[in-house]
Amino acid sequence: MGRVHARHSAGGPVITGLDPASVEPGSDAFTLTVNGAGFDETAVVTFDGNERATTFVNSGQLTVAILAADVTDAGSYPVQVEGAFGDSNVATFAVAASGDPFWDDVILLMGFEDQEAGAHAATDESQQENTMVFGEAGSDAD
Repeated sequence: MGRVHARHSAGGPVITGLDPASVEPGSDAFTLTVNGAGFDETAVVTFDGNERATTFVNSGQLTVAILAADVTDAGSYPVQVEGAFGDSNVATFAVAASGDPFWDDVILLMGFEDQEAGAHAATDESQQENTMVFGEAGSDAD
């Protein structure tokens, strides 16, 4: 799942992950699942600052209708939950071409294991950041 920043309103909703974590540019409309805690029936998800049709599943899960127009261009897009008890932290959703070395590197740097499966998200900015080391295995960087 994308990088998840921990700063949010005290007592408000918290995003812990997104599913899927990424799609390719030009993908069709799809349903994004937002996992976390503290969601309420009034919760609305914003994708790149735009409110999207949101369905309350339970206090730990929302589903969101993402438009094809939202994922036309490659990039990283902020996802946030606005609820009765405040705004959540911001999660980052990646729109990246599969097999594009540049975007593969960006996805790794954003905290994904790979584009399809995603990885667990950092929920505390004090945790160690993901690091990518360039070079061949076993090579000495001295």
